[in-house]
Amino acid sequence: MSDEDIIKKRLLIDGDGTGDDRRLNMLLKQFLKWMYSKNDSAENNQIIYDRLMAQLAQCQFASAKTERTGLMINEELENYQKLSQTIEKNIYSAKHEIEESKKELIIAKQIRKNKMEYDQLAKIIKQQPDRKETQKQIEILQKELTELTEKKLKLERKFEKRQKDFSVLMYAIRELETQLADDSSSEDEDRKSDDAEVVIGSPINVGKAAVNAVIEGLSDDEMEAGSQSGKGRHRRFLEREIKQDLDIKDDYDNKSTKESLSVDEDAILELSIDKDEQDVKMEIDMAATKALRTLLQELRFANPCACIKDSLAAQYILAQYKKFCTTDQQLCKARDEALFLGQTYLTYLSSLRKYNELHKEYRGKGERSVKETADMVGFKLPTDPE
Repeated sequence: MSDEDIIKKRLLIDGDGTGDDRRLNMLLKQFLKWMYSKNDSAENNQIIYDRLMAQLAQCQFASAKTERTGLMINEELENYQKLSQTIEKNIYSAKHEIEESKKELIIAKQIRKNKMEYDQLAKIIKQQPDRKETQKQIEILQKELTELTEKKLKLERKFEKRQKDFSVLMYAIRELETQLADDSSSEDEDRKSDDAEVVIGSPINVGKAAVNAVIEGLSDDEMEAGSQSGKGRHRRFLEREIKQDLDIKDDYDNKSTKESLSVDEDAILELSIDKDEQDVKMEIDMAATKALRTLLQELRFANPCACIKDSLAAQYILAQYKKFCTTDQQLCKARDEALFLGQTYLTYLSSLRKYNELHKEYRGKGERSVKETADMVGFKLPTDPE
């Protein structure tokens, strides 16, 4: 049997109830019984009265207790309400703190991530050189770049100048080839002298005579210049180049004039400014040596009977060659002087040959003097330097 069944059974048996209700019901029954009783003695009434007063006191005590219990319950309810409000406030503040803590946690995570990235970047930056040193290196590189740009511009200007000089030289060579072709086709009364002149003026014999003249006439001076400038070891290479150039000239005789001129210009304008400075300098020196050899060949061809060492022009050319080979500071000036002298001398030789041809052609055919012939062809007669 459960507790609920026991309580129900007791309530059914006890009709007066339990607790305070039963006490009040018993007090009321005894009071009514005492009031309607008639034959009770005074002692018995006193006893009943005392019982009634005791039960009444118990009821009053129970009532006061119940009232105090109610007050206490109300106070407890108020306290619990206050406590509930306090707990709600604490819960709200705790939630607010949790939200703030979450935000702070996100910020802290971001700060930690930034610190880690900062450490990694700091390690990478530490591996790199100092900013001041890098700035100094940048300034040095900028200066070098400026210097290289200036050098490039200078080389371009030199290249243009050399191109013009080579164009003039090619013009003189074309004039010389034309004159040699005219000489080979002309016939003179004296067949022996004409044959000798044709043999001397033909391109093949001129090339061979020029090579022999340069090798024989310049051996001592060239060796001396080579020992001073450190370029003597290129002699064989230069001789081979001269022979190759002469072979190329022999091939030009079998081609048209335009093709020969284009090949000559391409061969001469092969100078490159993109090479190293040492290679460019060496090529310039070798080109200057070839130009000087050509001038000396012209000297030998103009006066084959005389010694080339006794020629003032040859001595001046060799002196200029030694000068700009041994002194780097006077390179440009000496080269310009040598090229100007070469161009002037080539023009002089061309005009002299033309004058000699005209003089030979008109010799004995009229009464025109040498000066008149020179004036006719537009040539100024050279004066005696002494």
